[in-house]
Amino acid sequence: MDPHGKSLPRVAEFVAELNRDYGTEYTRALTLAIEYAAADDQARYKLQLRAASAVLSSGDRSHHEAKALAVGHVGSILGALRADVQQGSSRGRPD
Repeated sequence: MDPHGKSLPRVAEFVAELNRDYGTEYTRALTLAIEYAAADDQARYKLQLRAASAVLSSGDRSHHEAKALAVGHVGSILGALRADVQQGSSRGRPD
């Protein structure tokens, strides 16, 4: 993705929404978790996912609710990524 999110507009918009709704600390931990998962580094993925959940559970959410929300956000980002890649492929752009 380019620095302006033009290649992956859905991902960029969702990440911006996470920043607005949950703050940069949470969003940074969550995006790092996804990067580690993409690199097949499950230990670091789990560590960062726990860090993201901890940020969320420091408010009114239980640990279980925070973890479920973070896992849901991972799924949403992956869904946005799939949609962006499919849209790029249908326009004849390389993946």
